[in-house]
Amino acid sequence: MLDLNSSRWSDLTHAYGSAANIPNLLRQLESALPQEDYKSEPWFSIWSALCHQGDVYTATYAAMPHIIAQAGKKRDKRRLDCLSFVGYAEACRHRKGAPPVPSDLKDDYLAAIRSAPELFLFSLQENWRQEETKMLLGGFAAAKGYPKLADVIINLDSTLTCLECEADLSSGKF
Repeated sequence: MLDLNSSRWSDLTHAYGSAANIPNLLRQLESALPQEDYKSEPWFSIWSALCHQGDVYTATYAAMPHIIAQAGKKRDKRRLDCLSFVGYAEACRHRKGAPPVPSDLKDDYLAAIRSAPELFLFSLQENWRQEETKMLLGGFAAAKGYPKLADVIINLDSTLTCLECEADLSSGKF
């Protein structure tokens, strides 16, 4: 896992440029309260930078092992906050145009993703509303290597776009 003090973060990118600010956001997860809404920090900044409108970045891959590690330490809604990001970002990694995982981050990234299904299953045993359950089911599918299924589950009530050809699947005309 990339050390939060590593200068490598400055070489990685996110939606707004250099990822030098990401280690500080990841440190804030240690004591972060559960999200009250989408503007709750540090999650608002993490989502905006690392999974901006369904796009992922090289910094997303470096951050993922840290976020999964936090999910393992948290319970209830704070774990859900972490896992919602993990599942959606992993599904988005397979979209057309997503950058490849940098070779120096690949082993840690893939090991973290392989460890995530157990966290999703554990969390699915709790009582969640439909939206949270949908995120956990989609995240589980993504972590198990089924990004298309994850995308369909996560976006079930909104416009569905094919990961490969980007056709609108919700219209029935593809």
